[in-house]
Amino acid sequence: MKYEVRGNPNYAAKVIRVRQLQVLEGLDNLRGVPVDGYLALVSKSTPLDSLMVMFPAEAQLSEEFAAEHNLHRDSTLNADPSVTTGYLEKHRRIKAIKLRGYVSSALLLPVWEDDMTEGLEFDTINGETISVKYEPPAKGNPNTPKTPKQDKLFGKVAYALPEHIDTAQFLREQHTIPGNKHVIVSQKIHGTSVRAAKVEVERERTWWQRLLRRPAQTYWAWAVGSRKVIKTVSGTGKESSDHWYADGDIWTKVMAPYEDLVPNGFALYGEIYGYAPGSSTPIQKGYTYDARPGEAKFVAYRVVNHGIDLGDAAAREWCAERGIAFVPKLWEGPKSEFVAEDWMDRRFREIHALYQCEYYLEDPIPLAKGSPVDEGVVVLCEGLVPKRYKVKGPEFFAYESRVLDTAEEVLS
Repeated sequence: MKYEVRGNPNYAAKVIRVRQLQVLEGLDNLRGVPVDGYLALVSKSTPLDSLMVMFPAEAQLSEEFAAEHNLHRDSTLNADPSVTTGYLEKHRRIKAIKLRGYVSSALLLPVWEDDMTEGLEFDTINGETISVKYEPPAKGNPNTPKTPKQDKLFGKVAYALPEHIDTAQFLREQHTIPGNKHVIVSQKIHGTSVRAAKVEVERERTWWQRLLRRPAQTYWAWAVGSRKVIKTVSGTGKESSDHWYADGDIWTKVMAPYEDLVPNGFALYGEIYGYAPGSSTPIQKGYTYDARPGEAKFVAYRVVNHGIDLGDAAAREWCAERGIAFVPKLWEGPKSEFVAEDWMDRRFREIHALYQCEYYLEDPIPLAKGSPVDEGVVVLCEGLVPKRYKVKGPEFFAYESRVLDTAEEVLS
């Protein structure tokens, strides 16, 4: 068998060895298996020292794989329709669920191939995709025009303003970080990702300029994009119609005031949180922080100068000089002293206030009253190529799954 990780490694399967079965009060027939910060619930008869394959919360299994392993709740979709013990809904999303106070945030299956060994990670077997990151169904008006084909200009801008690298799961990758490595821990904000930059683009030539082979002239344009889509490029009259929010292109609206603050060749990466501008629609349900209805706020977490990342201290200073908010730094020190579990499912601002604003290095952004817990933290390891890792807790995983459940019910 050929095992590969082709997609987002955070949602790949991993072969683990069951070294302990935690007794969970109130769940007599189930036991807990902790793995990489997740907790999987398994039968109490699961053999110790057995090999199992772990799929994390919010991974989506392929239709063929779910059917072959009889995982569908609708048994007619299974390879063996007589098997009625499946628990995956039609979207085949692995959910984080809470039972008697315990959050199950991973799925464990017995290994099904003889050559599967402990530590093996994969999302593809023999070229066939097994698991991917779950992407919610599109929402909004079904009559909204589809995304226009990306033209040459938008393609060049996407190259000059690349997507932010996927943030790895700290507990899954911590063994790769030396214990004496200095790390910087910042508050993770639950909003929508945005990137914006001054990029050099070519002016569109007229037909006669092309006929005479006149060289193209360039200018510095303000380009704005979401996590995956370039939205607008100033001076072109072109824009994407692919917007997640019914309120339209909130990314370009929110980033407009920053155009004059960003020099040529610089790029900002960050989060937009609060509400869709001018509306009462939360950007992320339950996570509006200190924004008022109708208000959207931007907070940066990365600054790039002509393709080179500024260090954390330089990025914070650069933003402070321009009045641009930067994610609060909560702690820094050697990786060996960082205990991930201490940063899960907390309300950072309230803890900070309890200790008279002396607990964290900087003031955390306060959660809204109805928010359950902070999403978590980002652990930054600086270097020639900075690496960022995220830490989330079971309570947040469970909340995120409930929100996705609601979205699926509305769209089904």
